[in-house]
Amino acid sequence: MRNYHTPPTTIILATPGWSKLVRGITAHAPRWVMATLRQQGIKPASCAVNVIFADDKLLQSLNHDYRAKNYATNVLSYPQYTPRQLSRALKTATAKQPVFLGEIYIAQGVVQREAKQQSKAIAAHTAHLVVHGVLHLLGHDHLRPRPATRMENAEREILAAFGIKDPYLLPANG
Repeated sequence: MRNYHTPPTTIILATPGWSKLVRGITAHAPRWVMATLRQQGIKPASCAVNVIFADDKLLQSLNHDYRAKNYATNVLSYPQYTPRQLSRALKTATAKQPVFLGEIYIAQGVVQREAKQQSKAIAAHTAHLVVHGVLHLLGHDHLRPRPATRMENAEREILAAFGIKDPYLLPANG
């Protein structure tokens, strides 16, 4: 396991294959986190986030233990705060005393399969999942139509800044 710390983000490569799968992942992931925070009106230096790039086995175990679902999922987010608590915590956050938002776990095998099935570049799909995970840490959800639309629009805007196409537009099946 290798750790990389680029304030405000700590990247943990729990599965060695990630660095070959997405070139420069330890440099790109903090940028995706910071862009998401900025887009949400939050100073990136005032927050800390851990992003763990793992294997399917770990995500399956976490999904089973915390969500009672016995399968690997692409991304899991573990926020430190409820939205109300987060709002209060952010008011006092500084670069010297950042707020720890939580952790994001991403499953290598699931990401590879989904990218292939959806005809997406693995790096673009990974970027989407990091952005998606950070938005969850900030209290966004996609369980109801209106919040889902807000979350998806934020994702589109953030990813477009990196030249990544709309992650919700899938190629037509031919």
